Amino acid sequence: MTKRTSQPPATQQQAELDIGSENVPGAFANGTAFASSACAHSPSGAAQPATVEVADPGSCGARAGLANGGLARQRITLSASPDVSHIHWHHGAVGRLEKERLLRQTGCLLWFTGLSGSGKSTVACLVEQMLLAQGKLTKVIDGDNLRHGLNSGLGFSPADREENIRRAGEVGKLLVETGIIAIASLISPYARDRQKIRARLAPGDFVEVFMDIPLATCEARDCKGLYKKARAGIIKEFTGISDPYDRPEHPELVLTDRAPDGSLLSAQDLAEAVIGYLQQTGHLTHQPAMLHQNGRHLQQQLQFMGHLATCCHGDGI
Repeated sequence: MTKRTSQPPATQQQAELDIGSENVPGAFANGTAFASSACAHSPSGAAQPATVEVADPGSCGARAGLANGGLARQRITLSASPDVSHIHWHHGAVGRLEKERLLRQTGCLLWFTGLSGSGKSTVACLVEQMLLAQGKLTKVIDGDNLRHGLNSGLGFSPADREENIRRAGEVGKLLVETGIIAIASLISPYARDRQKIRARLAPGDFVEVFMDIPLATCEARDCKGLYKKARAGIIKEFTGISDPYDRPEHPELVLTDRAPDGSLLSAQDLAEAVIGYLQQTGHLTHQPAMLHQNGRHLQQQLQFMGHLATCCHGDGI
């Protein structure tokens, strides 16, 4: 299958992948291939539009290669800025409000952000369980899980992290526009990437939940041994160690591991704080007018506390 732009073939930049090679990032034994950084550059460093050409893994040539014990080889041309000016938005017959009335809730994207080990996935799953008990339709978008499928071709370079977050945000946007309460759990270290997602959604739809857990606490938990590997230099570009994390400046919710009196709080406390926010903003009763009136006011007032138990669930790096 070939997608073409107006860019002449002579100026295209191509990269070859041996499909199935363990030494080539983005190559899988099922005959598919992808590029983790689909951006071609001229000698001057400027991004150049190019053509994306991906051979059909089900073609006769590919099947013959696999049948003979070998793997098909194909050439892939990377694209930086494909021409989509001829593509137009198609409006469906059923709108968001109709779906929200059916579900008796208002869709939103709860975006849990914080260091690895801060408890994003654990709390996200607790929130989902609590909402299910109230009869609400939800979907958790877990960073680790996305890297097993939709984002499996992305690494941890700044460009790949940006694309990882962009895709997760677009998935969340689709769910929100269906009236679903989406719960994203990703480190999402760069403020600019989180801001882009906020800008893609309607006012009140993006709820940034900052897991403000100290690095020392996250590293002490080290549920998967990732911090130990990062300190040893085995894992490169690890957030909080060798790669920066931008603290949210104006999150809707800030969750820390201690109450004002210094006592530790439970994961249940943290999840209940999130549920409390959704109740006060009207997301659980489908009151969109209330959302626009109270969303920003609550952002300034609600500073909830929560503590994550030492037994952690996975976090999307």
